[in-house]
Amino acid sequence: MRECISIHVGQAGVQMGNTCWELYCLEHGIQPDGKMPEVKAIGGHDDSFTTFFSDTGSGKYVPRAIFVDLEPTVIDEVRTGIYRQLFHPEQLISGKEDAANNYARGHYTIGKEIIDSVLDRIRKLADQCTGLQGFLVFHSFGGGTGSGFTSLLMERLSVDFGKKSKLEFAIYPAPQVSTAVVEPYNSILTTHTTLEHSDCAFMVDNEAIYDICRRNLDIERPSYTNLNRLISQIVSSITASLRFDGALNVDLTEFQTNLVPYPRFKVGINYQPPTVVPGGDLAKVQRAVCMLSNTTAIAEAWARLDHKFDLMYAKRAFVHWRHLLEIVEAPAAGLISHEGRGHLASAGKISHDFTVALRTLAPENHKIVAVAARDVKHAEEFAKKHNIRRVYGSYDELAKDPDIDVVYIGTIHPYHLATGKLFMKSKKNVLIEKPLAMNLREVQELISAAQDNSVFLMEAIWTRFFPVTVEVRRLLEQDEVGDVQMVRADLGAPLTHIPRLAERKLGGGALLDLGIYCLQFIFTVFNGERPESIQATGHCIDTGVDGTAVLVLKFSGNRLAICTCSITMMLTCDAVIIGTKGTIKIPDHMWCPTSLEVNGKEMQFPLPEASMPLNFTNSTGLRYEAEEVRQCLLKGLKESPGMPWAHSSLIADVLDEARRQLGVTYDQDNIQ
Repeated sequence: MRECISIHVGQAGVQMGNTCWELYCLEHGIQPDGKMPEVKAIGGHDDSFTTFFSDTGSGKYVPRAIFVDLEPTVIDEVRTGIYRQLFHPEQLISGKEDAANNYARGHYTIGKEIIDSVLDRIRKLADQCTGLQGFLVFHSFGGGTGSGFTSLLMERLSVDFGKKSKLEFAIYPAPQVSTAVVEPYNSILTTHTTLEHSDCAFMVDNEAIYDICRRNLDIERPSYTNLNRLISQIVSSITASLRFDGALNVDLTEFQTNLVPYPRFKVGINYQPPTVVPGGDLAKVQRAVCMLSNTTAIAEAWARLDHKFDLMYAKRAFVHWRHLLEIVEAPAAGLISHEGRGHLASAGKISHDFTVALRTLAPENHKIVAVAARDVKHAEEFAKKHNIRRVYGSYDELAKDPDIDVVYIGTIHPYHLATGKLFMKSKKNVLIEKPLAMNLREVQELISAAQDNSVFLMEAIWTRFFPVTVEVRRLLEQDEVGDVQMVRADLGAPLTHIPRLAERKLGGGALLDLGIYCLQFIFTVFNGERPESIQATGHCIDTGVDGTAVLVLKFSGNRLAICTCSITMMLTCDAVIIGTKGTIKIPDHMWCPTSLEVNGKEMQFPLPEASMPLNFTNSTGLRYEAEEVRQCLLKGLKESPGMPWAHSSLIADVLDEARRQLGVTYDQDNIQ
């Protein structure tokens, strides 16, 4: 038997799937619970439909299909609908957060979280097949999940099932019928990505389907159900030769063969009469014709879409909002106040989370009233979103604001030095995202600027102030695990698709972005002690930055610390302290921990709930570093006891030596 697996992605794909399987069941006499009437089961000899349905052995037939969406709403309609008993629960996969019409979220961020579980389920379905033909993928071009996640899935399918056919049924964005203004971006990106991975694509024009419903079916206001039932008739006709005995296109590979190398006119006849949904829009007929054509007329549609893309991208419309391919946003800085006169100038992802985290603190102590970015429109959007009163289009303007107490700088790494010095020269206290600067020389320059201007300066390594870290310090002080013999910290994930992590000009690399969390943990345990020796090994990626790095630090008394970081592979992301009397373990999320294991006993430290969606894991934990700044200012301190300048300098020094051994250099290293 030559089986086909259908994959329905995103809202459009899932809703198309709902109507397609409804029609398949009617055509094959399968009831909504998956069972077939005994009369038909006994009298029927044609089992071709098992290319699309699997027999459980108990008289029930289950679709060979996967439904995937990044948010549960649409799939929940399947779970609770008439055909809820037809599908296996494991075949309905949904996430918790949608792609928000954003290709990058579907492909690079949210989609990455569920891709492995989807592929695992596809493998299980494939294992149940005796001779898998290939995949039918249903999706839209314009949605975030339909574009981004589908392209990710197609890439992975090409790796795992390289020789199997992959056919697409895609909803093409119509010029007059649009659900999102960014559809041209999504469509161009997904087309470019899937070009190498799709064998044949059947395009469905939303506007054409609307016109058929209005003109031919006399439906004044067509609903998605009307559209999808019409599409399901097309899909049914195309796949009829796969599900019923026929002479033409009995294999998926024959579609591309008959359409591409040999596109001349040919007719296949299937003797199964068309089936219609009871109470639907179509009348019962004895015969129907479906035509598939490989024509250059499609070029007009692409040209129209390309024109829209060019118009929008020429003005960089929505690029800052969408984070296409994670383009780094304009540098920004933020401000908080210890006297209720707070200001924040920030418009990046981390700055959004920082703003949300501050809302978990007392508003009289932490209030944001200003935002600045190089692109004033960017700042205005951020201010509107977070109800911030003042907006500045440059950091110079912000630096001159007399009401500002503290500036939070959340820019990309190479801008930390210049932006930090600008605000400190204006007598502003500064909280700078990690790493404090690109190298030890720049760190020392920032510290000197803070001393010269008598202002507060702290490296924003938020992990230092989490309740878990505070508890670790207490346990070590109380000799809970005895003398520390070894510390190990791992942090890594495949992140090379994000430019700010992979590009040398943007300060990318595993050490500066991820390794710093491991090192700060090690120096927290060893209380800022300088290691006797540093040995680094690893590998660099094509851009010249470190992809994976392993550091072995040797301290006095033969104590060891191992730091492993990577932007090319998933690591355990945990940390362990081994002492003479026991162990302390941070089981996961070591950079933003909420749990701890002490000699096997687990301890939980939950974080406050966020009032808005966050970009990063456990981001409400940013509240603790903000409160640390406030407490330091109230005490008149210029540096934080929890993250002193000596620790920032030590971390930068170790990072410099590790990069030297790995052969990684930045432009900032060549400045004397």
